[in-house]
Order: sequence, then structure tokens, then C-alpha cells
Amino acid sequence: MSSISAWFCRHCGDKLPTKSALYNHLALRHPRPGPTPQPLFHNPASFEPIHCDICDREFRSEAGLQSHIANSKVHKKAAKQYAAAQAKPTPPPTQPGNRWSVIPASQQPAALAALTAHCHTPDDLTKHQFLLQPYGPADLDALRKCKHCGATQKKMQTRAITECTYHPGERKPYRIDKDRAYTCCGETGCGGCTSRPEHDYLPPDRWLVTKFQEYASTPARSHPRKHPAVTLDCEMAGVVGNVGQVVLLCAADYLTGETIINKLVRPTSRVVDWRTRVSGVTQQTMADAIARGEALAGWREAREELWKYVDADTVLIGHSLQNDLDVLRVIHANVVDSAILARNAVNSGGRQWGLKGLCEELLGVDVQTNGMRGHDCLEDVMATREVVLWCTREPGKLQGWAEEARARELALKVQREIERLEKKKQAEREKVGRERKEPRQRERAEEYSEDEVVLWSDIAEDLGWPHPNTGYDPWSD
Repeated sequence: MSSISAWFCRHCGDKLPTKSALYNHLALRHPRPGPTPQPLFHNPASFEPIHCDICDREFRSEAGLQSHIANSKVHKKAAKQYAAAQAKPTPPPTQPGNRWSVIPASQQPAALAALTAHCHTPDDLTKHQFLLQPYGPADLDALRKCKHCGATQKKMQTRAITECTYHPGERKPYRIDKDRAYTCCGETGCGGCTSRPEHDYLPPDRWLVTKFQEYASTPARSHPRKHPAVTLDCEMAGVVGNVGQVVLLCAADYLTGETIINKLVRPTSRVVDWRTRVSGVTQQTMADAIARGEALAGWREAREELWKYVDADTVLIGHSLQNDLDVLRVIHANVVDSAILARNAVNSGGRQWGLKGLCEELLGVDVQTNGMRGHDCLEDVMATREVVLWCTREPGKLQGWAEEARARELALKVQREIERLEKKKQAEREKVGRERKEPRQRERAEEYSEDEVVLWSDIAEDLGWPHPNTGYDPWSD
């Protein structure tokens, strides 16, 4: 346990009560790109604590950190997992020629025309959380949330709902109540048990306001023309504030399959979770890339790097591309998203198909097989390109797959409804059983009232002994 009682900022000398407060102060007042936190000290002397990223603890010396690593159960478990992952054979690097299609130069204009015909409408993109224009003052004001129900002003205005319905209590922990009922009313539904005539909106979150002010549209078409179609994917890591930042950017030309970007991106805030089992990026990998000068300096430089190859007329292809454009703060309207193609073909309300599932069902290709070592970002780019190629080239097969998927979804929906009804009937049977037991329990309680006096002679008589009034005392024997 650290004995540091106060934390001082090296830049301005402000005194902060906790380490977390110091990190937030550095992120807001003194932003500085880098994968590791800025040097900290607890007094005006030159002490610099050593930080353990895995446990988020500070140590006074390198010897203390090494002792912690040698004895910590968390580090021992992580070492075993890493050793097991390294023991697995490493798959060969992804090459465009072994699993992915090559479009001959003579067929590229037709492939581009088919791709352009599948670009999504603005309504479809807005429905899937794509940002199509910069936020103005009214849009930023609509980000305010009600302090009671948590709904945003924009959502309530869209639905024309003025009344605020909410639960004043909190959900019970799962270990206490598996249904996680609310403490205020005991109900499990999220409709709310308390109403107010109108919402009470809080000021918009500063981080959200800053985020949406940083969005920028893709530059206009330039001469000579840049790539007509680019497949894009980003890997993210969790940083301070429970938000994600891009740490790896990959892009490839859709028509030729040529890799145009494959670079690590140095996060601009302190990383709290590298998400290695998904991103494939570790702290050491990032540190090595920074030391070699190969990492891009933050999401702004990553966006500038992307804009070297795309313009407003370029068709961007991706899987759930709204997440990638969000971390790059990019506004782009010409989009083909493999997840939206599959969802629209099946016409499913809430089902979202992952890239791995689409590759298995549509292409018969197995991707994302690296386990704990994370995804191969470039492989995801090429797999997304292949899925979109298949969907645009084989519309008949896409419809056939969609019909089968719809049938599976319907069967699953029916099965879930049967299970729901069975669960409801079981709850009703248990309720009836409880109601039948309660009268009997009350009758028993009335039979054995606390005010009733029970004599030993009565008990003896019930057991077959003569009553003492007959002149025989069984207790005298």
C-alpha cells in the first residue's frame, strides 16, 4: 500500500489529494502524447515513483517493483497465460494472394461500380450511429442527460416525450437477487415507478462536447484522384475516462488489395487497458515502435495519414465502420459496411453479425484464430474486403443465405418465446404453491399461540399417562 499522502504536478505545482486526481489533472491541464504517464512526484524533491501498469500501483524503487512482480499472483497468472500463448504455433502472416481474391485490372471498373451501387443511404448510416455532419451549438446542447432517467435531450425530443419516468432506487446486486430488482419498488422492468412532469437535464459532458467539436469531414476531391475505394480497420485501447483511443491503423486498396497503411498509433492519454486479446497490441510493442520512430503521434496524425490516401469521393469499406471513424473523428458519407449489408439482407431488427461469423458462413474462411494474442488487424481488413466483394458479386447467393438466416432467427425467436412462457408458468405455479402454504402456516401459528400455557400434565395425558387428578402421579415413580 502506497504511503504517499499528497501528489504534486511537476508542471504547475498544484497539490492533488490522490493519484487519480493527479492523472485527471494532467490529462485536462497538461495533455501530452505518450503511452506512459508523465513523471510524477509526491514532494518538491526529485522522487519519481515507478508505475506498474498491470496492477495500477506505484513503487518507490525498481527493487520494490521487481519484488512485487516476483510475488504477485496477478503477475504469475499473466506470465502463465503469456507462456501458453507463446507455446502455440504462430500462423503465417496474411498475404493477399493466398486466401483473398485478386481483381484483374480489366474487372476493376465493374467491381468499383458494383461497390458504389451498394453505398448506404444517409438514413441507413444515421440509424447505425454514423456522424454525417459537424455538431452545432443546438446539437451539443442536445447531448444533455436527464439526472433522473439518464435519457438524452435529443432522444426525448425525437420521441416527443416530455414526462420523465424513472426508478429512484438502484438495482440489487446479482449475488443478492438474480433478477436484479429495483430497491425502490421490487420490480425488474426498466419502465420506471416514479414520474415527473418534465425532465431535469444536466449540463452536457465536457468530454463529449470536446469530442464532437474535434470531428472533421474528409477533404474534397483532389487532383490527381486518390484511391477510389479503401478498406479500413482500427484497433483500440482503453484510456483514462473509460474511453477508447486508436492504437493501430490498417488500410488497404479495395480494388488491388495493396496495403497502404499498417502503423501503430501512440495514444494521447494514459492507457488503462491495452485490450491485447482483441487489439493484439501490448505496451512493449508500442514502446518499441515509439523508440524506432514508427508510431503515429495520436489520432490526429493517424487521421492525417488516412487523408493522404482518401478524399470525399473515396468509398470507405469496413465492418462496423462507425467505431473506426469515431476514434479517428472522421465524417464520411460514402460508406459500405459489411455488418450493415448482412443486417439489411436478413432484415433483422437487432441481430448484428460479427466479421468472424460472416467469414465462416459466407466464405468458409476461418479468421481471428490467434486467441489471447489478439486480432490481426490487416487480416480483418482483407476479410472485410472479401465479404463485401462476395456480397456485391453474388447478390443471389446473398439472398439465399439471408433466407436461411431469417429461418434460423425465427426458430430461435420461437424457442426463446417458448422458454419465456415456460418460465412464466413456472413462476405462476410457485406463486400458487406459496399462496396455498401461507394459510396452513397461519393456522399452525394460531394453534400454537404464544399466550397459550402448556402444562406437563397435559403432555403426559397426551402420551397415555393417567391424569394427576385421578390420584396417580406418574412422575413419582
